[in-house]
Formats: sequence, C-alpha cells, structure tokens
Amino acid sequence: MGSEIYLYQSIGVFVAAFLVSSFLTPIFRTIALRLEIIAKPTKSHKTHSQPVPYLGGIAVLGTTYAGVFSISFFKTNLVFDRMELLSLFLAPSILFIVGLIDDLKNLGPLLRLIMQTASGILVASIFISSDMLGVP
Repeated sequence: MGSEIYLYQSIGVFVAAFLVSSFLTPIFRTIALRLEIIAKPTKSHKTHSQPVPYLGGIAVLGTTYAGVFSISFFKTNLVFDRMELLSLFLAPSILFIVGLIDDLKNLGPLLRLIMQTASGILVASIFISSDMLGVP
C-alpha cells in the first residue's frame, strides 16, 4: 500500500512539472524572440546555425518550483523542514540567476563554474548539516 501511494505521488509530481513546462516554455520562447534575447550564431563562440532564444531557464525554474509545490500537495507522510526547502528553492534560484545573467551579459566560463560549484556546495552542506543523507 505504501509503495502504491509513492507511485501516485511520483506520477502527480511528474504531471505537474510536465504541464508547467509545456505551458511556460513556449511563452518564454515567444518573449525571447520578440525582445530579441537570442543567441546569434558566430564562428568564434556559438556553433549553432540559427538564432536560439534564451530565457528557457525561467521555464525550468518554474517547473522546478511546480515539482516542489506538487510534492507538498501530494504528500501523505512526506514532511519538509526549512533546510530541505531552502536547498530545494535556493540552489535552483542561484543557478537560474547565473544563467540569466550569462544569457544577457555573457559571463565567462570560470565565473559560471564558480557560481555553479558554490550552488552545489550549498546544497551539499545543507544536506549534511540537516542529516538528510545520514552520515557521509
């Protein structure tokens, strides 16, 4: 019975994330094209042959948040504490901000790597300090 509930919860989270992603992605693609927030192909940096719209990270962040919210909606015995919620919201938000700035200003790879690594370290330290993973 318990595994059956977990299956329904997992399906619910997947459906919620899929619907939000399917809704947000075309909207932000259209916005990016209208505002010309696009990656134009260049021989030195971009290898694609056609312009690619940015802002997909907004749809990814919205989908991530939808997944987290739907988990708490479908939960029966799943309880989040503040540290878990912090890791589920803060790290994706940091990655989103770094990606958005990179889309608009073209950050260098070293700065992106540092910010992404810091985000990963933040999540790992939250997991370890709150004993979410047990003793490493």
